[in-house]
Amino acid sequence: MYPDLKLSEIDGSLAESLADAKISKSSVKDGKESKRKKRVAIEPEIVIQKSARKGRKQVTIVYGLDLFGMKIPEVAKVCKKKFSCGASAVKAPDQRDTLEIQGDRMRTMAAFLRDDFKVPEGRIFVVDEDKAKVPAFDVVAESAG
Repeated sequence: MYPDLKLSEIDGSLAESLADAKISKSSVKDGKESKRKKRVAIEPEIVIQKSARKGRKQVTIVYGLDLFGMKIPEVAKVCKKKFSCGASAVKAPDQRDTLEIQGDRMRTMAAFLRDDFKVPEGRIFVVDEDKAKVPAFDVVAESAG
């Protein structure tokens, strides 16, 4: 950008601080052993949550389908036929792809994912009224009996 400008022509203190910064960065890299955090393998999970819309209308939101290799628009198409309701692939505020289904379909969606898509029971969770994430099939067993 400034080909004529040389480091010696810059204010002396600025030149020294720039030089020190270069040295300190290289010494930090070379002088210390890298302490990398061990990456813990996070098991994929599906979270099913119920959300309220205006009035008494509710929507079921499903997170984590893409972690199991499912294409969300295709799952939405199957859900439309299976549940006879509206379903669509939506980007959540945190930029995750989610499946949004009209109505309260938490229990039926958990059983549907287990039976049709062969998702292990231990990997499907439901967010209950207390905003706590609990295993889906404990909730289904309690509410059925």
